[in-house]
Amino acid sequence: MKLIQYQALIASPQNVANVRARVHHVERVGGRIAIAPPTRVGMVLVVLELPPDYTPEQFFPDIPFYLV
Repeated sequence: MKLIQYQALIASPQNVANVRARVHHVERVGGRIAIAPPTRVGMVLVVLELPPDYTPEQFFPDIPFYLV
């Protein structure tokens, strides 16, 4: 199955925790999440891959993900 890739650059530790908490929800629909280590200034890159029938807003309505 082809997955569509999205990225977000997150500064808020609470938003990073929200992404970690929903990993199983994304995996249940066939998606994947990769969370990079924080940069020196505290930014965290999140790569989200979803099947075509799903959008980032369905899982993370408060985090701006962008199509890669």
